[in-house]
Amino acid sequence: MAPETGACAAGSHASGTAVQLTEPENRLVARTLEARWEKALKRQREAEEEYNRFLTQQPATLSSDERHRIGALAESVSQVWNAEGTSAIDRKQIVRCVVERVILVADRTPELNEVTIMWKGGMETKHEVSRPVHGFEQLKDYRKMTERIRDLHAEGLHHFQIADTLNQEGFVPPRRRGKFTRGQSNSGCTTRRT
Repeated sequence: MAPETGACAAGSHASGTAVQLTEPENRLVARTLEARWEKALKRQREAEEEYNRFLTQQPATLSSDERHRIGALAESVSQVWNAEGTSAIDRKQIVRCVVERVILVADRTPELNEVTIMWKGGMETKHEVSRPVHGFEQLKDYRKMTERIRDLHAEGLHHFQIADTLNQEGFVPPRRRGKFTRGQSNSGCTTRRT
């Protein structure tokens, strides 16, 4: 049988692989080369796909005009935030634009939480926020406040005077709503609020 050549070889190539066109003693070499070629093509496709994904994930380069406009908007965020037409939904959208993540640590005291704000761009700020608690005993200044109430009682002050003094000295009721009133005493604590 004569080896395939010319148009016959092209037709055979279309219906089969190049390996079948190879001399029998060279078929193993041809298969090995073809397998390497296929692996190389696959690696190239994967690299191109990875590069395309990388390009789509990269932020667009801003022109100097765009940077200037963004800077001007950043300076007026408080105006936009406080504008009469800015809704709660708009404010949430503003926050989403500038804040990457918020971390709340609630195990320090029942009354105080530590909040870490991770800003877009990498800056990080830490804040301490207070939260309402259910009872006087959970207040961080509970002992100090009860001692102060006892001292004020010992001085002969009335409930409304004690409440005014507590308010002036910065004590707050458990649920942080309003101020202390003359109310009633409960285990040495003024419990009513306005």
